[in-house]
Amino acid sequence: MHNPRLYREGDPGYIRKALFIHGFDIGKRPHDPENERFRIALGRLESVAAEARVRLIPCRTNLRHLPSKPGFWANRHNGAALAAVGHAATLGPAYLFIGGTYQVANPVPVGSHPAVDGLFSSQRLTVIHDGSRFSRLEKVRDLASWPAALAALRVCPGSDGDRLNCGRCEKCLRTRLELLAAGVEETAAFGPSLTPIELWHEAVPEQLATAQSGTRICCHPCGRVGCMRYARYLRKRSLRTARRSTRACDGRASDRGSHIFANLDPKSLD
Repeated sequence: MHNPRLYREGDPGYIRKALFIHGFDIGKRPHDPENERFRIALGRLESVAAEARVRLIPCRTNLRHLPSKPGFWANRHNGAALAAVGHAATLGPAYLFIGGTYQVANPVPVGSHPAVDGLFSSQRLTVIHDGSRFSRLEKVRDLASWPAALAALRVCPGSDGDRLNCGRCEKCLRTRLELLAAGVEETAAFGPSLTPIELWHEAVPEQLATAQSGTRICCHPCGRVGCMRYARYLRKRSLRTARRSTRACDGRASDRGSHIFANLDPKSLD
């Protein structure tokens, strides 16, 4: 949504085409191509592309079917893979915008990074890591006034029949909480934004138990025990505060709750 505000339609940086890749998150397993799920997701994105006046181009790759170590895709490889698709899809000089995952104020060492993505540029293609100046909650707030985008919003790493979001995993619950903080009470993609605390206990029992006990753990891609940064965070934020903020209806308290839960498990942001 910010691109048309920054560039005029005739500028080289104005986005005219959007790539939707089958084989990165949908269809990443050789034994389960998830063709129907990809078809549903593509169909819902068509209305978003029409309103944004961009051409939606579906792509297909078997890159993730190759053997790799656990965590290699999320922590090392996905930025290079996105850039590779951009190089393959362009014939002349162009810009490739890769959406930022983490806010630049709180960088995390993952496969797509603002300090690395631009290095995949060539004389023909300029790769830009875009949107990292905004937090996840700020992005959700920006989508709150775009009904078509809310209906097509997909964050769930799994699948649940013809639904694009299961609504019960940690990533879905965190998004529903952020939608609530943004003033969106219900969406077609997730249903009601307000969720009971019991769903959080089912989705992230280890993180909630750790937050309650104050045990030092690391939720960053390094995976090491004893991360002092996260331990200090747990000592400052209690589970009791998170529960109060989740049940609250006013924007400030809900915003606080979404900040708490959005930081419980950053490894899930793949």
